[in-house]
Amino acid sequence: MALDNYFDELRDTSRPLVTANLPRLSGLDREAEAALRSAWTTIAVERRREIVERMLELAEDNVEFDFTAVFGQGLQDPDATVRHRCVNGLWEADDRAFIPRLIERMTADSDIGVRAAAATVLGHYAMLAQTGKLLRRDSDRIYQALLKTVANASEPIEVRRRALESLGVFQVPEVRGWIQWGYAQGEPALRQSALFAMGRSADAAFLPTVIAEMESPAAAMRYEAANAAGEIGEEEAIPHLMRLLRDGDAQVRHAAVQALAAIGGPRARKQLRELAMGTDEVLSEAAREALEALEKTDEGGFGLSLPR
Repeated sequence: MALDNYFDELRDTSRPLVTANLPRLSGLDREAEAALRSAWTTIAVERRREIVERMLELAEDNVEFDFTAVFGQGLQDPDATVRHRCVNGLWEADDRAFIPRLIERMTADSDIGVRAAAATVLGHYAMLAQTGKLLRRDSDRIYQALLKTVANASEPIEVRRRALESLGVFQVPEVRGWIQWGYAQGEPALRQSALFAMGRSADAAFLPTVIAEMESPAAAMRYEAANAAGEIGEEEAIPHLMRLLRDGDAQVRHAAVQALAAIGGPRARKQLRELAMGTDEVLSEAAREALEALEKTDEGGFGLSLPR
């Protein structure tokens, strides 16, 4: 097979890894996937780490690259760093075959970081489920796995909080209760995740809490509150977001710009236009990009997606 020589090249750690050759592992067919399974663990662990890290970078820069076969193989890698990177590589995957494998990583992996990352990526699948792009049984399976993880008091906080964030897209009373539970905890990271889940829920009932957290002394809470306001999408949040445009934290200011763009409407657009002509180069650039995205939405293009 043509890939055999390439696997020999990858195994040879005396030679540097050539990034330009990695697209040879993009879009593999069944035969090539079988060859990959046989060859993968014969490659040194440091080289495997390097391969998947470079692939993550390539896929981020070029959406045409499809390394899901490699990332899927890496879910079972004996090395936690490789598994972690491969879980992250499936962030935009839509193959339902990965659902049980990601649930297994979330619930049974020996590494907490891998488990937390899997909980986060399952949030992507949860969103696919909520938009009708998955089978009902897939949706139920994801929901039950995330709910069980959040409800398990023996789970590490890092795993529980990421599962709570992903669970937020399911708009049912039980989830609303768990979001309120997370927000009521004294653990700052868990409260941040609860705010994130409030945004994911798009439930306007959470808006008073979100607005109140825009005055939090913690920049991380103000940042999550700005993002949540954008996802909830109510114009009532606009004057509060406008105050965050003067926040002392740059990430909070940027989140406020993105939230204004996500909410849209004449008032938000007016504020974005003023920012675009302002003297703060970073904010003005962010505002210009937001206005361009809004124009594409008006033309029937893709809507805005809030970054985390």
